[in-house]
Amino acid sequence: MERVLIGLDGGATELKAHEVVSLFGGLYELGPCREVRAWRDDPRACFEPAPLAQQLEQQLEQQRASLVERASELSREERAAGDAWVELTADAIAALARAAGAREVELGACFPGLKTRDARGIAVSKNGPRIPDFAARIEAAVEARGVRVAAPLRALWSDGYCCGVGEEHAASGAFRGVRDAYYVGGGTGIAEAFKLDGRVRSLDELAPRFHKAWELEVAPGLTFEDELAPSRINARWRALAPGPHGREFVELAAGDGDPRAAELLERAGACAAALCFERLTRARSNPERPQVLERIVVGQRLGQILDDAGGAVLRAAWHEHLAAMLAGCRDVELERAWLRAGELVAERLVVSKLRAAPALGAAVLARELVTA
Repeated sequence: MERVLIGLDGGATELKAHEVVSLFGGLYELGPCREVRAWRDDPRACFEPAPLAQQLEQQLEQQRASLVERASELSREERAAGDAWVELTADAIAALARAAGAREVELGACFPGLKTRDARGIAVSKNGPRIPDFAARIEAAVEARGVRVAAPLRALWSDGYCCGVGEEHAASGAFRGVRDAYYVGGGTGIAEAFKLDGRVRSLDELAPRFHKAWELEVAPGLTFEDELAPSRINARWRALAPGPHGREFVELAAGDGDPRAAELLERAGACAAALCFERLTRARSNPERPQVLERIVVGQRLGQILDDAGGAVLRAAWHEHLAAMLAGCRDVELERAWLRAGELVAERLVVSKLRAAPALGAAVLARELVTA
């Protein structure tokens, strides 16, 4: 194989690189090769990011002064963590290329954080280093490892947008077959995307009509991401149940009948219902064409919990609270689509089976935007 298409999914704890194969008619599937690198494998990556408010203020000052984001303005520890991310990412790409027998790579990538103005770097990050020149450094590091990069990375996309693209272009993707839908996935944070009028849309593209889960508050000082991200739910569980039992995932403890775990999942279900209700009603506010979302897709770790036997508590609370909100919203179209005899139409809430949706979506964007 001369060239391999690779999708990169960089998260707060690790990087996943997947081989992606083009099929026909805009459809894609995962190939056999995969590489994973945990950031903790390099001690330099273990550092505490600056407070988010401080990072946002620094970014605003740079924008006001029309300055280009520069790595030299970061602390020595943050630059070292950035070095680790670059090298681990390049190692994974080169290893995957060797495993696939390819001399050249075509890259698509999604990483957390707010991006630089050219979209090729990370300007603000809650869970990792800021790397303003990330894409350029990845490309150079891969080339230094003897692997050709077919074209520069066009952008470092958001994981939410890539999840949506992946669900649209995978043969079994959960965005296929509907015109209007919403994706919500969760791990360390919350990933979101919409499909509106048949096209996948990022939350950035839809601002200010839609705000991201980490921007929307459930209560003063508490965001939907704080309440709903599985990492935060499990952190609360570990604090609540220290010791051997507390090291289990919350859905496993709920499945074993622990009432404290069940209460946490009920709380998360109510929060998820409130977020989905906001999305459903906000979609109806489009003055040109009020949209009735046909489907809500739940993916990543959040989807896994929902699909687990212990996640039945989460699902029940999610259904119950969302049905109650819809019943009281006085929107006949929403009620007709989403309620049956006062209960939520269960098939409207779909669990994604595509755990690698972000990587697949990133690869699709690399291929489709170049060839379009």
